[in-house]
Amino acid sequence: MERILRFFKDQITKVGITMGNQFDPIRDNVQKFNFNELEMHLEELEKEIANLNTNQETLSRNHNEVEELKHVLQKAAQFFGSAPTASDLVGAPGGEQQTGLLDDTFDTNPSSKSTRLGSITGVIMTDKLFQFERVLFRATRGNMFLRSTPIPEPIADPHTGEKVQKSVFVVFFSGERAQQRIGKLSDSFSANRYPFPENPSEQGPMLQEVETRLADLRTVIDRTLDHRYVILNKIAMSLESWATMVSREKAIYHSLNMFDHDVKRKCLIAEGWCPTESVEAVQDCLTRATQTSGASVPSVLNVLNTHDTPPTHFKTNKFTIAFQEIVDAYGIARYREYNPAVFTCITFPFLFGIMFGDVGHGILMTLFASYLIFNEKKLGAIKLNELVETCFEGRYIIILMGVFAIYTGAIYNEVFSVPFDLFGSNYEEVPNNDYKQVINVGEPYPFGVDPGWAYTPNKLNFFNSLKMKMSIFFGVSQMLMGNFCKLSNGIHFQNKKDIFFEFIPEVVFMTALFGYLNVLIFIKWGTDFNATCVYVPPKASDAASMIVSCLPDARYSGNGTYVNEAGTLFVEPGGLIPNSKDLGYIYKQPPASILNTLIQMFMSIGSVSVENQFYAGQGGVQLVLVLIAVIMLPILLLPKPCMLRAEAAAGNVSGHGH
Repeated sequence: MERILRFFKDQITKVGITMGNQFDPIRDNVQKFNFNELEMHLEELEKEIANLNTNQETLSRNHNEVEELKHVLQKAAQFFGSAPTASDLVGAPGGEQQTGLLDDTFDTNPSSKSTRLGSITGVIMTDKLFQFERVLFRATRGNMFLRSTPIPEPIADPHTGEKVQKSVFVVFFSGERAQQRIGKLSDSFSANRYPFPENPSEQGPMLQEVETRLADLRTVIDRTLDHRYVILNKIAMSLESWATMVSREKAIYHSLNMFDHDVKRKCLIAEGWCPTESVEAVQDCLTRATQTSGASVPSVLNVLNTHDTPPTHFKTNKFTIAFQEIVDAYGIARYREYNPAVFTCITFPFLFGIMFGDVGHGILMTLFASYLIFNEKKLGAIKLNELVETCFEGRYIIILMGVFAIYTGAIYNEVFSVPFDLFGSNYEEVPNNDYKQVINVGEPYPFGVDPGWAYTPNKLNFFNSLKMKMSIFFGVSQMLMGNFCKLSNGIHFQNKKDIFFEFIPEVVFMTALFGYLNVLIFIKWGTDFNATCVYVPPKASDAASMIVSCLPDARYSGNGTYVNEAGTLFVEPGGLIPNSKDLGYIYKQPPASILNTLIQMFMSIGSVSVENQFYAGQGGVQLVLVLIAVIMLPILLLPKPCMLRAEAAAGNVSGHGH
């Protein structure tokens, strides 16, 4: 029945009828038809529509053939009015010349016994005509004469039904073998051949007969189309109701297939799960179903005691359902586990806002989502297209994403990617230059990023670094929050394996690596590298380079500022390094690279170059953190899988049925 309904829907769509449901689904189907009657009714309608389609195709094909015959009768008469000569027979397309069988003039009069030519008339697609003529000429060795004229307007092809540009042609030939060859070549070029009376007295009556037949075919086709339109229009009014009834009946049988048949008591038994708070509602539904159906034996509901783990059920509403579906797409929590969708309601749109942050675009998203929310009853009652329906179902996600995009966009100080100056920038434009110079360094911008950064040459590097570091911090925080949810699950279920061999090594591993990464980020944000210098001891000394505070009132230009071991300052012109071995030198430390620090943390364990040093004793701290992370790996990967395998081998595995 679903196949029949899909067939009806395709036919209605082709005709262009708007489908609607002016009837109540229950009244229109249950009162007018029961299910068996509806099946018979649909089968009868399908046969009727199929017969109408078959008749329509046959009539259209006949109409197109008669239409082509009409053009043949109209166009070919002029070809027979002018008789071809011997020179016509030997003239080939493209300027080729070849001697024909007939050397003298001939007469097309059928009573002439000296020379009698045959002819084949038909219709061929115009773009194939030239190739068709050349092939005929070569196949008959020049013993043919082809005349053609195009049909002014495109006509429908009898075989495909598509409108194409065609031409009428007449081929004159001599001999039966030439006739066979020309006929086969015409078929290979999809040319349609039609009879044409050579006697002019027969052409007029035949043309009148063809026109009369065309008029009759048009009348029959129009009536067939009108009749099919009326039937499909009636079907369209009830198609949605029938589809609802068929879907409901299919769902009922699908549910009944999951029942067990008790042969002795002659009843159906079903076992399943339902929320504890819904047991009374299920009992009430069974009671009303018994009364409505008029059954003599009521349905019985018994609560069974079982040791199986129940399936997970989360109660949702119109706000939380979209977030719950996002979480369920990755995995469904076990029974009585923490539901991560509660945190996702905030973390998901907030992380989107960090990536998308722009006040202008956030306002547009918020306005669009607000429109969907304020009109949710109206929009929920109509059928929407796929794109709009997706946005409508996620309207509460979109509005939160818009709000957080406005907040983070205010921090980034971007409105449609343009900075917005509200409190006055701490940067002042230098004349005749394309960058800005820092002023009032001691007064930070009240909220967010100073708009002056938008005009600096390192704007892209600055914003990418800021957004990347923020994303790392919040991403690591979210992962740690998930681990602590796992801890709460382990405590609730008293699962020591999850606590000692999963939660603890995961948190320690993440803290040793990614937590340390966040610490480096905050250290870099809190370090004034303008006041930090690197002291390089004299070459004769065995001391290592170290980070020191820059000397006051000193100029630092590359490696051109020097001190001796006593700390006396020397400045060499041009920044040249002196050859004296008793002099060391200092220079300003560039901002240390976190990426290079992490790479050297594993590649050069325990040692840190002075360029990547954030604090004293950094090498020893990183050595300890790497050792802790390496120790946590086997604890994380080996014990729990081995324990689970042993439990599975012992058959101590819990689960829930269907």
